Order: sequence, then C-alpha cells, then structure tokens
Amino acid sequence: MKKITLLMLCLFLAGLATTQGNDLGVKTPSFGGAWLIVGSTEAVRTTDHDAIIVKKEAVLNYKKMKVTVRNTALTITKMNVVYSNGEEETINIPLEIPKNGESQTVDVNSGIRTIKRIDFWYDKEDFTTSKAEVTIFGRK
Repeated sequence: MKKITLLMLCLFLAGLATTQGNDLGVKTPSFGGAWLIVGSTEAVRTTDHDAIIVKKEAVLNYKKMKVTVRNTALTITKMNVVYSNGEEETINIPLEIPKNGESQTVDVNSGIRTIKRIDFWYDKEDFTTSKAEVTIFGRK
C-alpha cells in the first residue's frame, strides 16, 4: 500500500513539474512563476488600435508581460498600461509577433498599482485575415 501511495505521489509531482499549455493552446514556460491571462480581445484590420480591459482577478503586481496572437502575424507598435489611479506607463518597443506565436517578454513597473486597461496600437497592414485573437499574459 505504501508503494502505491508513493508511486501516485511521484506521478502527481511529475505532472506538476512539466510545462503545461493553457486553454488557448499556447505553451507557457514553467520557470520564474506562472504566466497568467491578463485579458484578451479580437483586433480587426479596419482600425489600428484596441484595448484590453483587465480581468478583475488579474490586476496586481505584474513585472513581465507578453502577447500572443492567433490567426495572423501582428506588429504591436506601442502599448499603454493604464492604472486605476489614472497613471499610464508607455511601452514604445515594436513587438513583432508571428502567426500563432508570442512576443518577447516586456518589463512593466506596476509595483502595487492596479492595472485597469492595456491600450495597444498595431500595424494593420500585417493582417492576412479580418481579425486576430490577441491575449496578454502577465507574470509577477
């Protein structure tokens, strides 16, 4: 009985240690803390900007962010992280994201501020379809 219990415990721990995909089919790294979904939206090629209203349970203390895109490649030219106290943090680096891929990791300085919304501008000429599923992940 002890051997079976020990075997079950080892299998459980081995399962926790592997890299898991999220519900979007995107692999997330297992090092340095978990990547959590901050929010998502569908960007369309008829405009050049969009916003993600941050999920209520995912608003505090992010130090890193990354963006995933499905259905088309997308270049994000600017991001504004808007905090609930009205302050904004502008990220002016281009994020070139391949079709069904993810961006490089971006540092943010949220500290203990609550993130309300993330505005982003993109190059609409990148679109090969009418819309792209854009998801932002954060890591504390």
